[in-house]
Amino acid sequence: MPDMHLFTIISSALIAIALNKTAIAGEDHEFHPIEWITLDSIDIPQLEFKNEEDSLVAIHSVFPDSLPSVTIISFMAEWCKNCRYEAPFINEIHMEFKNSGLGLVVIMEYSNPDGASAFINKYQFTMPILFGDLSSKDKSKKNSTRHSQIRSAINDSRTWGTPFHIILDKANSDRIGLIPGEIKRDELRVFLRKKLKP
Repeated sequence: MPDMHLFTIISSALIAIALNKTAIAGEDHEFHPIEWITLDSIDIPQLEFKNEEDSLVAIHSVFPDSLPSVTIISFMAEWCKNCRYEAPFINEIHMEFKNSGLGLVVIMEYSNPDGASAFINKYQFTMPILFGDLSSKDKSKKNSTRHSQIRSAINDSRTWGTPFHIILDKANSDRIGLIPGEIKRDELRVFLRKKLKP
């Protein structure tokens, strides 16, 4: 019966690994489906954020000609563990679809310059990077940020609200997609493959 004993040991080890992964990756995540809404009160492409030279630039202007077919705007912060989990996927999506018409902009919000720079370098972001209204977690000013104004429109009650993703679909410009939390990866890939056929 040595084979049965070995099978039991291997099965127990695999179950332990699976439970450990669930414990690490499961409870603290904020996966959220895309919510498609009309948001007439805020013109997302015209919103201005600081670039690396500390100048205000509109989101649409970070692209050479005009907004791409699909644009994803991702608000992140270097101290946010969900952002750290999300960052490799954001980079992966950008690399996979950028030549098919995807534009991706990361906005570092509530992030100090050194922390933001380390985060950007760690995850080897190659997409445009902008900086939000606050360079720290300042609760007294949090509700005045453009990030908070957009979140308020959909009643996102999270304290800081990162990660937070906005999807602009050029073919359906009357609606925007909002993801208040982490991206459901399969859902986004299905959407992008449908919209950005190579």
